[in-house]
Amino acid sequence: MPRAEALPAFLSRRRAEIGAFGLYGLASFLFMGLPLLERPGPSLVGQGSDPTLFAWDMGWWPHAILHGENPFVSHAIWAPDGVNLAWTTSVPAIAIVFSPLTLIAGPVAALNVANVLMPALSAFTAFLLCRYLTRAFWPALVGGYLFGLSSDILVHSEGAELHVSAAFVLPLVPLVLLRFLNGELGNVGLVVRLGILLAVQLLIGTELSLMLAVALVLSLALALLIFSGRRRQLVSLVPRVLAGYALAGVLTSPFLYFALSDFRTGPANPQDSYYSDLLSFVVPSRPSNYLLDFAYRGLHTRLAGPEAYLGLPVLLMVFLFVRLRGRTPEGRFLAAAFLAGVVLSLGPYLIVDGEKIGVLPWALVHNLAGFDNILTARFAIFVSLAAAAAGSLWLASRNAGVLRWALPVVAVVFLVPTVKVDAWAEAAGVPAFFTAGKYGSCLDPGETILPLPISDGESNLWQTEGGYRFAMAGGWFGQAFVPKSFLATPALAHVASGLRLSAAEAPAVRAFVAAKNIDAIVVDSKEIRAFQGALDAIATPRRVGGVVLYDLSPAAPPCAGA
Repeated sequence: MPRAEALPAFLSRRRAEIGAFGLYGLASFLFMGLPLLERPGPSLVGQGSDPTLFAWDMGWWPHAILHGENPFVSHAIWAPDGVNLAWTTSVPAIAIVFSPLTLIAGPVAALNVANVLMPALSAFTAFLLCRYLTRAFWPALVGGYLFGLSSDILVHSEGAELHVSAAFVLPLVPLVLLRFLNGELGNVGLVVRLGILLAVQLLIGTELSLMLAVALVLSLALALLIFSGRRRQLVSLVPRVLAGYALAGVLTSPFLYFALSDFRTGPANPQDSYYSDLLSFVVPSRPSNYLLDFAYRGLHTRLAGPEAYLGLPVLLMVFLFVRLRGRTPEGRFLAAAFLAGVVLSLGPYLIVDGEKIGVLPWALVHNLAGFDNILTARFAIFVSLAAAAAGSLWLASRNAGVLRWALPVVAVVFLVPTVKVDAWAEAAGVPAFFTAGKYGSCLDPGETILPLPISDGESNLWQTEGGYRFAMAGGWFGQAFVPKSFLATPALAHVASGLRLSAAEAPAVRAFVAAKNIDAIVVDSKEIRAFQGALDAIATPRRVGGVVLYDLSPAAPPCAGA
């Protein structure tokens, strides 16, 4: 509780914080929430198969905990083998926090709310860091926007990729370290705060956690080089940071157990698709849909790394900061951190306009275990944080002049995405078979189905909306997470891919059914032509509730509406 004489200042700070979060929340809602309201029927924020994956995550964690199941390894998907969720983007921290909303309104609604809130929360924590650096509201407000509503976070919000868009921990880590270095936190205060932050980050996403560790090591090395007068104090940080990691390990020990007991090597995603092009920091590229997209037609289609885009106004703010404070240790440190982030984002190669023209330091580590699962384009999020800090410090200077007011406005304009329904929302079309109660008799609880198609991710929503009352010998967490037994033979792998099945492939389906103890095959009625050649040869189809049901059990249960 603040002291009486400090109460007015305390209340003023809280009003400023509430106002900042409200403004960020409004902007995030305008970008992502309005398209949801404009699209009729239930919809998901985001495009592609990733939103269905994260909707499944949002529902799974409260379901597993309430039903006494192991939440870290699910046998509900890719049954009977199951999937170790510690190695997927399962965002347990977010799913658990939003579980009350999930239980009340459903996983799709919870995902949509979380996806809209995460950029605002990330902007807010960056605001707290920038306010600490500048001791000023308006420069900090701009800095928070430049981070939380940056292209990196909005691009991942477009895909509902919560493990990246929920980046609110990243600004808080340097904030607590700075407070310790400035004597405002003691040893216990630092270790406890840092341990909790690192634990939360790990339970949001392992990839960003490893990237944060890389950023911390590089930042400490840069600080030791630049702040020669504070080296003893900086060295003293090392055991305290390690203690923070140890505390995070204790807090997340169940998660770490399942992650380390099934340690995997090899990239889960093709890395070549996730390197930034040097021009991407200046030129917006798809799927960003920026207002100034028209100015770069023809060029942006060749560029990789839409996460990297900052825009010329933000780069100008960074340049003006370096010119103003580049001779101070703080200025040199921020400039070096910014450049280090750019180099890391480029990955192992320097790519300019789609052409590889050189090798970069990341080439030394990008094939090592752990590092091979870092998509280096995502290091742009640390570039955005450094740019936000530099920009806010420049805005807080007395020498900023008229640009102090004009440049932030232009910078925001260059970052604002086009609010387009098709870019931000997609219909969550789940057949009535999985949502209407009258079809519950069609499948006995605990039965295993083969959902088709598999690879588009829609089956994740089937199971989510069906309350996880059946297991699936399929699903979507990315090709890297398909259990090996499903790929043991070409016949099994072909069925598991969810691709078209001709009549000649009926034996492959029979082998799959026998190997995985399938009780029923459920096909989206809109996709039946791609599969009925093989499926009609092994069972009698029944059309019910928007799906085609092939019941393989000896005594098919009664099925309303069939």
